[in-house]
Amino acid sequence: MKGLFLCIATLFLACSVGAQTVKMSLQEALAEGVSNRLEMKARQLEIQIAQGADAKLRAGWMPQVQGNVDVRYNTQLQKSVLPIGEFGIPGTPSDATKTVAFGVPFQSLVGIDVSQKIYDPARATDKRLNLAQIGVQGAFLEQDVLGVKAQIAAAYYNLLLEQENLQLAVAALDRRQTQFNTAAVRFQNGALLQDDLDRTALDLSSARLQQKQATQNVLLAQSQLAYRLQLPAGETITPADSLVGLLDRIQVRNAAANAIERPEITAEKLQRDINGLNAAREKMALRPQVSAYGNVSLLGLDDQFSTFNYVGLRVKAPLYDGRLARLNADEFRLRQQINDVNISRLEADIAWAVQSARVKVEQALENLQESQQNLATARQLLRTAQNRYDNGALVPADLKDSEYSLQEAENRYRSAVYQVLSADLEYRQATGDFNGF
Repeated sequence: MKGLFLCIATLFLACSVGAQTVKMSLQEALAEGVSNRLEMKARQLEIQIAQGADAKLRAGWMPQVQGNVDVRYNTQLQKSVLPIGEFGIPGTPSDATKTVAFGVPFQSLVGIDVSQKIYDPARATDKRLNLAQIGVQGAFLEQDVLGVKAQIAAAYYNLLLEQENLQLAVAALDRRQTQFNTAAVRFQNGALLQDDLDRTALDLSSARLQQKQATQNVLLAQSQLAYRLQLPAGETITPADSLVGLLDRIQVRNAAANAIERPEITAEKLQRDINGLNAAREKMALRPQVSAYGNVSLLGLDDQFSTFNYVGLRVKAPLYDGRLARLNADEFRLRQQINDVNISRLEADIAWAVQSARVKVEQALENLQESQQNLATARQLLRTAQNRYDNGALVPADLKDSEYSLQEAENRYRSAVYQVLSADLEYRQATGDFNGF
């Protein structure tokens, strides 16, 4: 108990100096991390950009108004030769010509041009493309969320595992301390050799070192989890979930969990839709586009001003593009086939990953149950051996054997816990389901 008190005090002092400790469950840690992580914020901005494309499309169908102002001074007027002899002017020879300067020195023009799209065959397809792009960014966001949750869950699991290792190290230190105290009494009574006492002291020193390393590992695991959550500087996390409770929930969840469609498959399906829409859009590029236009202008020639205006209808239709649109459409259809292949591959890979992870979870849970039973048996055997040793009915070598058996059982228990947590994390990643903690 003294070792446990010292360990708790060490952790308390380490977390209190310039740090704020926050208690969180795994579910709360997942939500906090998704909210804080910078890549999540960057992906949200990508979605906003994709959503803005639809607004740009609507803006392109609004009337486009452009103003023009042209003020000039003609430093030299353009001259032209007129055949005035052919005008039938009396007294003018028939072959007579005259050089005339056209224009005025000062000229200005102020005008407003207006254009409005009337028909664009690709308009509806462009809207569907924008929606698909938003969906792709949403799938990428969900994929990033799963990745972040996997990192946070791994760090949370690691912290729980290091805390469990610390508890085992503290218990081992208490045992070593008790053994050393008993050995010291027996040595004073002449019932124990100096070498045996020295070995007991060495074991106690090793247990202290192991407890110190375990404490440092807990602090490091707390720091790693705080980094994964991207908490403010100075904040650390204390798990609100216990390892035992989490292991129990893993058993229930493993029996009831159902796989959901992974965002990678969703994104690939949307990319397939986008390629199909692009292929259709290439065909629409061969259809005519219709727009209306108009102009109102004020023309100034020296000090004389006049206005003019006009309206028109413009039809733009490609006549021959060298089969470029058809070639582009064929390329997009080939890309659709690639998407289909990728979807089949992803579905097969994910199905295998789910099946493999489920088997690993089941096997790990069985190993954990067996290791827990072996650990309880090893502890009981050590207690019995310790009592016999205290009463002088057992030699130190036999007590050491019981101690080694317990250490081996503890190591197997640590390994079994790690395997369960790792298999559970692998299963959650395979199914894309991080609920049910």
